[in-house]
Parts: sequence; C-alpha cells; structure tokens
Amino acid sequence: MPLTRRDFVIRTATTAAAANPLTQMAAAASVTSTGPLSAHQWQLIAQLGEAIVPGSKTAGLIEFLHQQLNKPPHQALLMVRYLGLPLTPQQVYAQLAEQLINYTANHPAAGDLADTGQANQLAEAMANDSVANWQGLPASLYHFIVRSDGCDVVYGTPSGSRLLGLDYMPHIMPPELL
Repeated sequence: MPLTRRDFVIRTATTAAAANPLTQMAAAASVTSTGPLSAHQWQLIAQLGEAIVPGSKTAGLIEFLHQQLNKPPHQALLMVRYLGLPLTPQQVYAQLAEQLINYTANHPAAGDLADTGQANQLAEAMANDSVANWQGLPASLYHFIVRSDGCDVVYGTPSGSRLLGLDYMPHIMPPELL
C-alpha cells in the first residue's frame, strides 16, 4: 500500500511528539475553557490569524475553525490533529483564546488586536517565543498551528492556488467555500 502524504505527516508528527517534551507540557497544561469561544475570543483569533496569514480573515478562517471545532476531534481538518498532542483541537484553540485574553489584559495598547501593528508585534513575538507571561504550550506552537490553518484557508483551494500563480493539484478536492 503506497504511503500517502497525509499518512506521512501523521506518522512523522506522532513520532516527533512521542519524543518531544511538548507532549508532557501539553498534558500538564491546565484547560480552564473548553466550551465554545466567545465572540471576543473569536475576534482575537481572527486578528492574530490575519497578522500571521494576511487574507485569512476574509477567506473565512473563523468560519473554518468554527466548523472544524464542532466536529469530533478525529475528524477535524486542523493542524493540531496531526501533532500528537494529548489535547483536542477544541482545547488547543480554547487555550490560545485564553492566552490572547491574558495578553490584551496585560498590554492595554494591544486592545483587541484590531490595530494591525499590535497584532503583527504579537505574531512576531509568538514566533520567537518571546511573549512575556505566556503559559502552557509554547507561543511558537500556537503560531505554527494558526499559520497552518490560515494557509489552508487562504491557499488550500483552487482559487488560493491561483493567488500564488500555481496550478491546483489536489490530493483531496475541497469545497471552494468552507
């Protein structure tokens, strides 16, 4: 049986996660919010996503996340599913939302991250794991997850490939609108 790209990603991520201290960190991370996210939390994630992957907000990042987080964890088409963390996608995004709430509370100038400059500063700090008072999983891991899911929304469709000037070559044909 040939090895598919999806199988390769799953096996690689699972193997890396098993040997990675992130697995222990994720297991130790406290989850205080696992329910649906508030409108404010969705807004913060949308602003962060837009800073990381320009165009993701208008391409439907939040709608995609909402749709996928309402699926059973083993069916969600989100990057976190392939990382082998002992957390569900819902828990990971709830923790991210909680961290963004804490960040904006401790950085009044950041407001609701609607200021592109503030959102870009946070995204850069997350990529470098230099966000003060960040707790739980590393900020760079959340950056990676949001970037991956944002790129899927913006560039993972035939129209997204055209934005890059590439022919779309799907291994699974997605719906044009999520």
